[in-house]
Amino acid sequence: MSLADIADGWTDEAFALIRPATYGDRIELTEFTDSAPSRAAQLKYQLDFTKARVVSGKVFVLDDKGQLVLDDYQPGDLDASNELNDKLYLEINGITLDPKDLKTETETSPIIEPSTKP
Repeated sequence: MSLADIADGWTDEAFALIRPATYGDRIELTEFTDSAPSRAAQLKYQLDFTKARVVSGKVFVLDDKGQLVLDDYQPGDLDASNELNDKLYLEINGITLDPKDLKTETETSPIIEPSTKP
């Protein structure tokens, strides 16, 4: 999947190969969220879930001079970027949100769920 426009300066050169969530993954997610864990537990679950399903890719990172350079994806890249984590999590789970809805959702909850808005 393309990671273009994740942040200023990101182009189509940035991408991720992912493994989509399975039916079993979705059941596990539903059971996890129904157990009403803490926000910290939800964020850890989302990070771990996403890291386990990103196979490889290229992302932009800042070099020593503060310039964006293309580099191989590393799991720690998700810890450094909420936007990257959220975009990959949504794609892995097959969730499509309007970008305006995504911003609203990420401001209020680390676990993104499908919007019920028409």
